[in-house]
Amino acid sequence: MPPIVLAADSATPRAGGYGAGVIEVDGRHSPFRAWGVYVAGSAVHVWTRAEYAGLHVEGVEAAWPIVVPPQSWPWIMPEDVVAVDLVREAEAWGVPHGAPLALDIEEKWAERMGSQLGNVIALFSGAARAARFTPVIYGSERTLASAGMAGRWLAAWLREPGSAAPPTPKLEAPLFAWQYAGNVAAPAGEIDLNVLAVPAVLMSTDFSVPSGLVTISEEGQVTPVLGLTKHPTAAEEAKPVEAPSTTPADKSAGPVGAPTDYVRLFLGGGDQFVGDEFVDVATVGTGYYALTRLGRVEAVRLPHHGEPGVDGCVAIAATPSGAGYFVLTEDGRIFHYGDAGTTAAADVRGAPADA
Repeated sequence: MPPIVLAADSATPRAGGYGAGVIEVDGRHSPFRAWGVYVAGSAVHVWTRAEYAGLHVEGVEAAWPIVVPPQSWPWIMPEDVVAVDLVREAEAWGVPHGAPLALDIEEKWAERMGSQLGNVIALFSGAARAARFTPVIYGSERTLASAGMAGRWLAAWLREPGSAAPPTPKLEAPLFAWQYAGNVAAPAGEIDLNVLAVPAVLMSTDFSVPSGLVTISEEGQVTPVLGLTKHPTAAEEAKPVEAPSTTPADKSAGPVGAPTDYVRLFLGGGDQFVGDEFVDVATVGTGYYALTRLGRVEAVRLPHHGEPGVDGCVAIAATPSGAGYFVLTEDGRIFHYGDAGTTAAADVRGAPADA
């Protein structure tokens, strides 16, 4: 079981109680180390940046942003438009690149989505990664079974009667956090209680941190992440989500989705996938193929044609038709899938001329 720290989230901000924490069964006082805040979508209340700054004033140094999809089904607009709009709203709010971005899927809406649930999650995850966020899915155990490569924020209210402390937590990878109690009366109003797996990378509540990011260590120490990305301000104009680059990834700048030195991508399916990272993407129309270093390919709004499954992958390039792709490894090997077998490597998007 990984180390954990106590955290909370709330739909409506109320200053004066963020740093209060809770009293555990043995009488110890445990402060909240992080707070979940709603930044976009159909939330009951979207936190303003002034309200968000109140967390820092009261000693909560880290937070994670939450977005809420439209609370109706079927949606009037396509799922991919919904996903991109939520990510754009989060960017406009000021969520820094490299931060987690959680999609709140309540159980009743998961049930209405039915077989489309996995598609909704995949489209949101793709849009989040394209904007250099780390996607996280909030929901029940059933919902998280469709989370794919996204982080998992488990909603399972198992709090012991009369206690604010969680029962023995079971935060096995790839869980991001566990919301173990909801609608708890606290000095900060009605809040939900969480345990957060650490080490973790979250948003800084201090706007003076240039990157807008902090790490929480296994000991609960919060440290700013320096020299990465500028934290947007409220005055900055909202920018559309940029299409991922189709050129080989620059390892010095970090993989698509987050900087290499502090973010680990937890993939679903078992411990053998822990520690993988995105290294390149190739766009085709409104879809794209995303490649990980261990040779896994995620196809978003496109058919999946195969993957090498070998370590050392560095680049992926789609064929002109979009019906195939090449994968290049650092030792010079080229794998081809779909119609890439009949296409010259020099003709594909993003491929080096001498490939």
